[in-house]
Amino acid sequence: MAATNRRAYRRLDVSFPVRCTTEGGASTISWQAVTRNVSTGGIYFESSMTQLTVGQTLTLELFIPPGAGYFPYESKMVSRSEVIRVEALDDGDGASGRPPRLGIAVRFVTQLRVQV
Repeated sequence: MAATNRRAYRRLDVSFPVRCTTEGGASTISWQAVTRNVSTGGIYFESSMTQLTVGQTLTLELFIPPGAGYFPYESKMVSRSEVIRVEALDDGDGASGRPPRLGIAVRFVTQLRVQV
C-alpha cells in the first residue's frame, strides 16, 4: 500500500537564512538559522536553540536571495509563527562544546509579507 501524504501544502527544499526572535516572556532572544524546506503554510529549519517548545510564538525573518524561479530581487519576508514540532537531529559534541542540533517545524500564524 502506498504511503499517503497528509501535508496541506507542497514543500520546496530550499536553504535560506532565517532570523528567529522569541515573543513574550521576560526576555527576547534572536538567533540565525537555515531553512531546510519552505511551504506557504510554514517552514522547517535547523537550529541549536534548545529553549524552544511546541506552542511557542516566534517572529521569523526569511532572507531570500535573488534567483530564477522564485523572486528576481533580494528580499526579506516576515511572519509571526508557532512552533509545532521540535526534534533532535543529533546530540551535539560535548568534547568540542558544540550544542545539539534540532529540527524545528513552524506554521505561519500570519501570512508571509515582503518587507522592504
